[in-house]
This record gives sequence, structure tokens and C-alpha cells, in this order.
Amino acid sequence: MASIFCSKCGTESAEDAGFCSKCGTALIDPGTTEEPSSEAPVEPTSEPDTPDDSSDTTVNHVGVDDQSSVAPPIVTSSTQSQKIPGTAAVVLSVLGFLTGITAIIGINLGFKARAKAKFNGQSTTKSIAAIVIGAIALVWFVIIGIVPVLSEDSKTDTTATVVDESDPESNAEDGDPAPTEALAAATYDEIIVGDATTDAICGTYSELIEKNDGVITRRTKYLDKDWDPYKAAAYVNKNDWVDDDPVAKFESQWVKVATAALNSVSGGQADQVESIEGYLDASLKECQLQEQHQDQNKSLSIIKRSQSGVVRAADRKPWYPKGYEERSPGLAFKPAKFSVSAYNSYYWRYYVVAKDGCPNGLYLEVNITDDSGRVIDWTNESIQSLAPMQEARVVFKTYEDDAASWEFSDISCR
Repeated sequence: MASIFCSKCGTESAEDAGFCSKCGTALIDPGTTEEPSSEAPVEPTSEPDTPDDSSDTTVNHVGVDDQSSVAPPIVTSSTQSQKIPGTAAVVLSVLGFLTGITAIIGINLGFKARAKAKFNGQSTTKSIAAIVIGAIALVWFVIIGIVPVLSEDSKTDTTATVVDESDPESNAEDGDPAPTEALAAATYDEIIVGDATTDAICGTYSELIEKNDGVITRRTKYLDKDWDPYKAAAYVNKNDWVDDDPVAKFESQWVKVATAALNSVSGGQADQVESIEGYLDASLKECQLQEQHQDQNKSLSIIKRSQSGVVRAADRKPWYPKGYEERSPGLAFKPAKFSVSAYNSYYWRYYVVAKDGCPNGLYLEVNITDDSGRVIDWTNESIQSLAPMQEARVVFKTYEDDAASWEFSDISCR
């Protein structure tokens, strides 16, 4: 069987083969060319039909020597132009991440490039990559385009549910009349059904006034006096109510009782009134208890001032125990006893307390003086350790017959 050689890669193929089995280039059978006459110049053979109408056509020129023998066909083609469709498809698909239309064009071109490559026996890698990239870009573009729209629609729906109360007409739906202006708070006499008070209400009022009379009597008894700071501090620590506001508590009690009373005569509509004070005054007047209520309010105002006085007195309490005197910052002393021993020695006994303690010891030094104030001797004493607010006893001793008094010359925590 005769064979033919590819003009591009030189591969030998069967004579009846239309395309090279290796590179896919169209093959021309030399026997099909027209042999020119000796008088006429050699004409090029006609181009074989190919399934591709693109510009990548192959032109075969067949020449004849002087003995009319047929030379092997020479085929030329543009390989670079065959790669353009796949490359262009990839580029367009990548640009599809910026605009959806280029993704669609890239996918379309990718399919065409793939069909052409398969027909020509070429690689389809670029065309498949273009299709995949374009599909991903298209999905991406759709997502980023739809999500903001959905979000905006959600905001619009939410905003649509907010009713502008300043425009009554905006509340009307489907022809319903616009709502009227909100009703103002009712007064107590508009919601009462029947009498404003009952015997039960007046009885409850009387019980509360009697209870408050007892509180006022007890507090007046304990609070109406001048308070020693130490006693005031002890009293405040024992009675928490001293720090309370009796007037505010009194008013809160009456608001609670009056609200319950108004509910009982209005069918539970006490919350419709703007203030309960109007009903409280009117109901106290009908129960003939208004004057007693006012007197109690005045008395509690006086008690409030007395309670504040006790608290102020308690705040004046010094840090050291009662009977002590502060001789040095954070150190206080209390004289215990002065005595003379059988051996003509003189003793001064004192108690000492340190506010923050003296963990490393306490040192004390005194000068002994006679009746004229002249220093005639000195002595000292020390304590190894002293905890905060712990009391300790110290003793100063001298054998001077003229000793009359003493004074501290050094007091310090070590």
C-alpha cells in the first residue's frame, strides 16, 4: 500500500488517511494533484476540505519536475493560531469574576475550542480549564449579586413594618380609617365604678396610720437626743433602718395602698391614671384621715433629720476606743494607774493601742519631771509585737523621790 508523509512532523501515514495520526495536520495524496503540461507553469493543487472553517487552513503546493514525476507534498500551517481559542477562553473565564457576561462568553468559547481540539486531535486542557473557571466565576458573580439584593429586601421589609406614629394616615391599611390620636391618661373619677371609697378602704387606711404612729413614737424616743459618737456608731451598727429614708418609705406605702384601693373600685384600671396622688388625697378626705396623714408626713420629715444627725455623730467616732487619747498618729494611750511601791519606786501604768498595729514592735520613751516641770530622769519600755487595734499595757518606773509627772519623748513602731 502506498503511504504519504506529513509535511509538518514527517510522520508516515496511509495513503487514504485524511489527517496525520500524530499532529492532526491535513494530508494530501500526491496522486490527486493535476499534472501540468510542458507548456504551462505548475499550478497549485486545490485545498482539501476540512471540518474547520477557521483561518487555520493548510495549503499544499505540489511541484512537478522535468520528467513529470510527482514530488512529496509540502504542507504549511500556523500552530500559534490553533492555540488562540483555548487561551482566549481561559482569559475570558478569569475575567468573569469581574463581570458575568465575560464568564458566559468564556464558557461558550471553551466548548467550541474543546470541540475543535478533539476534532484536530489536539489537547483539550485549556478549553476544559476555561469551562471550569468560567462556571466558578459565573456562580461567584451570581452569589455576590443576589446576597446584597436579598439583604436590602430584608431591610426594606423590616422598615416597612415600622409605623410612623406622627402621620395617622400611614397606619391605615386597605381602606381602614386612620387611627385616632392616642387617648390621654384618664383621671381617677373617669374609671371609678360607684363610690370612690368603701368601708374596707377606709379601714385599711386607718390601720396604716396606726402602724406609722407606732414607728414615729419609737423613733422619736430614741433619736431625739444628743448622741455621743461611740454610742451613735453602736446604734447605727445595730439598726440598719437608721440609714433609710422614712419619708420615701412612707410615701411608697401609701401609693401601694391607694393603688390597690383604686383597683377595687375601678375594676382593675388603676394603671390608666397618670398619677395616684389625686385619688389618694380624695379618698383620704372621704375617709376623714387626710389631716392625720399630713401630720405623719411632717413627723417623719423630722425623724429623717434626726436619723441623719445620728449618722453624722457615728461618723465622728475616732478610730481608737473610748477613754483613749491619740498621742501620736496611729497610736493612742489610756492612763491606768499611778502608784508608789514600798521601796520608794514610782510606777505609771498605761494602755496603748495601734490603729494599724506594730508587727515589728513598739518602742516608748518618757522623761520624768518634778513639780516644777524639770526633767529629773527618763525611762523606756518596748513591746515585741502589736496587732492592729490590739491593746497592750506598759509600765514606766523611776526611783526619783521628786518624780511628779512624765511626758513622752519617743513613741514609734519599729
